[in-house]
Amino acid sequence: MVITLLRKIKERKRQKMNAMTKQMTRREEIESIVDQKIKENELDKPGFDLIKFLKEKESFEIVLQNMPDDTTGLIIINDNEKIQGTNTNRLIAINNSLQTDPNYIQRRRFIIAHEYAHSQLHKNDSVLFAHRDTCKRETPQEQEADFFARCLLMPRKLVEEVLEGVADERLSDNEKAKYIASIFNVTEKKAKVRIKELTSNV
Repeated sequence: MVITLLRKIKERKRQKMNAMTKQMTRREEIESIVDQKIKENELDKPGFDLIKFLKEKESFEIVLQNMPDDTTGLIIINDNEKIQGTNTNRLIAINNSLQTDPNYIQRRRFIIAHEYAHSQLHKNDSVLFAHRDTCKRETPQEQEADFFARCLLMPRKLVEEVLEGVADERLSDNEKAKYIASIFNVTEKKAKVRIKELTSNV
């Protein structure tokens, strides 16, 4: 009985390690995709103009739209024809109600980057519709889109350079997050997650 239990524990550990390895491999793949996009489009400047890039280089329209409270943004792509009621076939919409948020600019940047990520990582056919809401944020696709957005808005190399530049100042974790957030035009919450990713290799 004890031996059987030990075997089960060992098997669970092995499965957990395999899952972590698979996640790391996927994250490395996503970061590579983002790095290539950054290099091709010269986006290696902290706080770059994401909307300008998406409009000019990727032919997206970015609009505000009334949506349910639990939806922050959505993306629609139709390769065959223009989206009904618009002049485009590539659209990212942001929930209009978010404009009252004191961190609206930073949240909007992340939501747009997140929705754009779906077009790069999860587009399997000519029509794609993806939304980000409270009940779907933990799915693998949503987690991947969040990771893509963090990599795009806070590239590894740039964040590491900034952190190295203040290493002697012995800043607290909160102070580091605040500093990164101000430079890369993101929320402190997203900056904290990115710093943790880069310093713990998770």
